[in-house]
Amino acid sequence: MLASKFPPGFEYDKRGVQLGGTGCAGLPDFTEVSQIGAHIVSIREQYCPITNYDISGRASRGLFIGIPDDGVTVCSFLHCNGIYDVSMCTFSPERRSRVSRNCYQWGCEKRLNLTSYTLMDTLERWYSAHAFMTPIYLDLRYSNSELHVSVDESDAITIKGVELKSVLEKCFDARCPFVSLRIAKGHIDTVKQYGFQLRAFDVMALESADTVLVSLVPPIRTLNSAALEYPGEEHLPTIISQKQFKTIWERGGDLKERTKQWIKKECGSPAKAEKMFSIIEEKLACSDPLQQQDSAIYTSLYHYLFPAEEAPEEEEEEEEEEVKPLLARAEEEEADTVALVVKPQPVSREEQQAKDQALRAQARVRDFHNMLPDACLTPHTIRDYLDIGCADGSISIAIGADLRLDRYHVFGCDVRDLPPEADQSERFLFKHYDGVTLPYCDNCFDMITIYMVLHHIPEVDPFLKEVVRVLRPGGYVMIREHNCDPDEMRVFLDVQHGFYALVLQPVVETPDFCSTFQTYFRNREEWRALLTEAGLSEITSSSYGYSRQKAFNFLSGNIPRTKKADGTIPNLLNSYYALFRKVDVRLEERWRHDRYDDRRDVKDSRDRDRRDSRGFRDSRDSRDSRDSRDRDRRDRRDGGEAVSRERSRRRLW
Repeated sequence: MLASKFPPGFEYDKRGVQLGGTGCAGLPDFTEVSQIGAHIVSIREQYCPITNYDISGRASRGLFIGIPDDGVTVCSFLHCNGIYDVSMCTFSPERRSRVSRNCYQWGCEKRLNLTSYTLMDTLERWYSAHAFMTPIYLDLRYSNSELHVSVDESDAITIKGVELKSVLEKCFDARCPFVSLRIAKGHIDTVKQYGFQLRAFDVMALESADTVLVSLVPPIRTLNSAALEYPGEEHLPTIISQKQFKTIWERGGDLKERTKQWIKKECGSPAKAEKMFSIIEEKLACSDPLQQQDSAIYTSLYHYLFPAEEAPEEEEEEEEEEVKPLLARAEEEEADTVALVVKPQPVSREEQQAKDQALRAQARVRDFHNMLPDACLTPHTIRDYLDIGCADGSISIAIGADLRLDRYHVFGCDVRDLPPEADQSERFLFKHYDGVTLPYCDNCFDMITIYMVLHHIPEVDPFLKEVVRVLRPGGYVMIREHNCDPDEMRVFLDVQHGFYALVLQPVVETPDFCSTFQTYFRNREEWRALLTEAGLSEITSSSYGYSRQKAFNFLSGNIPRTKKADGTIPNLLNSYYALFRKVDVRLEERWRHDRYDDRRDVKDSRDRDRRDSRGFRDSRDSRDSRDSRDRDRRDRRDGGEAVSRERSRRRLW
């Protein structure tokens, strides 16, 4: 029945809808599509989470459909939680028009991206540009004569004459995060015989008879042994070496003390911190080299903070309640009531995280306002604001509110998609950044913030050129970065990133952190040189009033910080702010070479305005009549006749 293909209560039979060919024959119903969508989302979150930093282990929130229908599956998938948009190849312009018209009638055209290419042409020409990192779904059970999906006697599956193995190879070459196939149960062995090297080969039974969903997850990229040490004379280990905890505890000194103080600060409990230190030392003292690796230490620390939930024990039979005197029971109830009022209620982890996130956003807004030069404090000086590396967008929205900008002038971009649970796309404009080209036109922003992003970018020079391209002349770029000085700070900062990725969150953010994550830290002078070479000039304290220079010098790291009396190290992460400005070369050259001419032009215009205002009343008269009348007036004022006779004599002479 056609109604079963759509969500319950959905009006699918609107005017203008066209279902060509065999219509919906062979397509799954809405219940099965919901089951497929939920499983695709679970595979994505398990193996390729959208919040993963590494490009080989990350997926987008969309879905690419390689075997098209007339838009029925698109409409059903867009009603599933976790799938934000759908892309689909239609194989022909006629089918594309039909799908586009149907989805318009069903109200889902805004989240649909279509192409008229065939599947192989789409993977070669279109996928990398419009659907990069999007999971691919192929429904090989859908029977439509236009698509030519066939299975011969030897169980070889072909799509428009192209063997399925070649299609899957093209999918993996296009760096697809994973492929999900809806196939017959008897074709599982056929797919296995292709011999792909995979991270996972997942099979899920569906409601349809003899139909399964097979998900193929390709392996992540591996880094070579050349990345085991950072360049330099100290031979500091990288994340890939998995020897950073060992290096910190062997070196000791300021590096170990800084690491311990930061762990205490993040735990919030000295007892928890001491237990974590003992776990680290216990792992490092093991004779097994595998137990000394960073991945084993991170795993042990995570299991300590988030122990596995034990199965609930069988409840014992409730004993019969003793009969107590009425007065005694009343006193106990009153005591329990008082205890409930006095005892503070425990705060859930979600509430605490939301509170910390709000405080973090407030701190960033306060620092941002203190770093703004005096010229930007006037309202509406900054019209369009971009936050590169916006994460969930909370800081972007807070800074936009501080600048008094509406949602249409606050922009954010990131290599990772917005987390589904923190989708704030209605409060600012988010776009996905592919890591190469910023998705904006030239000269369109007055302020750009780049907070803790530059040390994640392997090629900084092309990225900074993109930043300068989208920045308006006279616009500002504010960065927040680590000052990696001394050089051994790299190891501590890597461990800090490892804690955020593998230990401090109940859901592991980057499960392949120790095998794929890389950082590119620099000291303050190196960051300044890179930004200056890109065409930006640094803003100094001379652009601030006297009352604001102290806050600027503090945030920009110009004021040295020393250890406190109790041995606490201030600014554990060695973070600092810096503000740069894109110079308008044309205006600068004009001011430098033509400033005297500008002053003369101003003087001439002032004299001209004075003459015009004086002669406004008789502007219809000629210049000669005005001059003669002015001369006669001066003559009468000076006594008249003698002056006139002398002037006449000189004229005759």
